[in-house]
Amino acid sequence: MWTVITDSPAQTQDLGYKLGRGISAPALIALSGELGSGKTCLTQGILRGIGITEAYLASPSYVLVQEYKARVTGTEVYHVDLYRLENPRQVEDLGYE
Repeated sequence: MWTVITDSPAQTQDLGYKLGRGISAPALIALSGELGSGKTCLTQGILRGIGITEAYLASPSYVLVQEYKARVTGTEVYHVDLYRLENPRQVEDLGYE
């Protein structure tokens, strides 16, 4: 585990973009942090870095899972927000595999 401190949402998205440019499939990225800590901002940058050009990536807080597809590479990304789940067994109900 490593810690990176950014000073703005734009810096966080830029960091995510750089990470996304270096990712090769298949990959799993797990982000953990308090609400409002920048996980969605970082994810927005990662998705841009791998070629997903959705106009706006929102946190999937109300639907738990958002699916995005890169137009060029055909890469699929599942942005999963698990903070509302009460125990790990509930992940199985999402069809997570």
